[in-house]
Amino acid sequence: MSSISAAERVALLALIPKSEQGCSINWNASAQRWYVFRWLGTTYDPKRKRGVDRRESIGYIKDGQFHYSKRYLLQKQVNEANAPSAEQSSAKQTVQKATDAVSEFRQTTKVQYPMDIVLTVMLLASLAGYTGAVSIALYWKLHRKELENLFENFPDKDISHDTVNRIMRQIEPEEFSKLVQAMTELLVRQFEQRILNGDGQCVRASRHCDDQSGCYFFNVYDATNCLLLFHSLVDDKTNEIPAAYTALQALDIKGCMLTFDAMNTQKQTAELIVQRGAQYCLAVKENQPTLFKEVIYALNTSQQTQCCQNTDADHGRIEIRDVTVAPASLLSQSVLSEWTGLSKGCLVKVRLRTQSKRNYETEVKQSDDTRYFISSMPFKTEGVAERMCDVIRRHWSVENRLHWTLDTQYNQDRVQCKDKTYLQNRVSLNKLSLNFLQQGKIRAQETYKLKYSIKTLMQMCATPGDALELLHELFEKKY
Repeated sequence: MSSISAAERVALLALIPKSEQGCSINWNASAQRWYVFRWLGTTYDPKRKRGVDRRESIGYIKDGQFHYSKRYLLQKQVNEANAPSAEQSSAKQTVQKATDAVSEFRQTTKVQYPMDIVLTVMLLASLAGYTGAVSIALYWKLHRKELENLFENFPDKDISHDTVNRIMRQIEPEEFSKLVQAMTELLVRQFEQRILNGDGQCVRASRHCDDQSGCYFFNVYDATNCLLLFHSLVDDKTNEIPAAYTALQALDIKGCMLTFDAMNTQKQTAELIVQRGAQYCLAVKENQPTLFKEVIYALNTSQQTQCCQNTDADHGRIEIRDVTVAPASLLSQSVLSEWTGLSKGCLVKVRLRTQSKRNYETEVKQSDDTRYFISSMPFKTEGVAERMCDVIRRHWSVENRLHWTLDTQYNQDRVQCKDKTYLQNRVSLNKLSLNFLQQGKIRAQETYKLKYSIKTLMQMCATPGDALELLHELFEKKY
């Protein structure tokens, strides 16, 4: 009976319900009937050290009639009851499509954990605060039943932390960064002018015995959207200046305002920003001595100034900012010729006076600090003093909303790691999940007037289904 003609096989397959697509048949001599099954693919068996075909039994054909397997019908009812919602399925497909940016580096015949599933679970785990290899493996184990309902071909065996660690160490950091950028682009909203902050961050616990400090990353943060747009590991033999130049070439910055600290106040950086159709606001300190002296003199002696004052009372302190803006044309021609876009720009002085007092303190602490900046924003811009005050204040978003949050919520500053590839990919995972959580926080505030902390949002994404619901809301812009 196993050897039948093609016409007879077609006739037998026609007996199978049309709802059961992709089925095959196999003759069982002892039971004298045709078994109907669906092929689910090949899974690597570490015990046999070879690939093993995975089949799902559907039923059988006997005496010209098809009969469902009772076990299959029961499992089908369970699956339908636990089936993911349309929103969860849509978000899962979007994430899996983005994971195509990471190429498969393992032997196909030995793959037990598909790359798209592993990366998707990593992202879902990171939204709940699990970003280490051990914690991701634990998340996989704790939520196995729900993950099996979300993924059609979810692996039968729990993943080990060693496997997660090995995958994280072997993925090319450039490809993981492309994954971060691809998913971040889905969240970017357009404004009249976006403010981008460039700054470096050190992972201090990654320091080795011979190193003076840990691994250093350069970040470009969109303060308007509250999104990390770009990050790269700074080479040990250099500093963040080349990394900043690379970031400016890689990003679409047209129409944006770029802010940097004094280290990146470089002539070639200012020239590239203007060439790319953007504006800059650069801190000026003693590393540019001639520029620094002329800026101070011009701001302290000029009568052509615009001023504004801003007062904040928060976090147990009072901050008073006095902003003075003068035309950059007051500088000497030799200086203006060296700084592209500055001739029509402006000079800025910010005096920050702070008063703070804790409940247990008897004395009021006071500080008085003055900082200087140059900007390609035209001095004749309406409300230039107020606008420059806002730009300079937002520069600290990269510290407050990115660096500080990564250290407190993800313990990034405590990651002890000798493998730089693993460290880069783990940092990328932290920043990708933080991008999603920040957007959830902002849009919940805009739509529902609800103020959530990042920690609260992590708790709200505790299960894979909840995390996918949040992603769907963000992808579909429903907030």
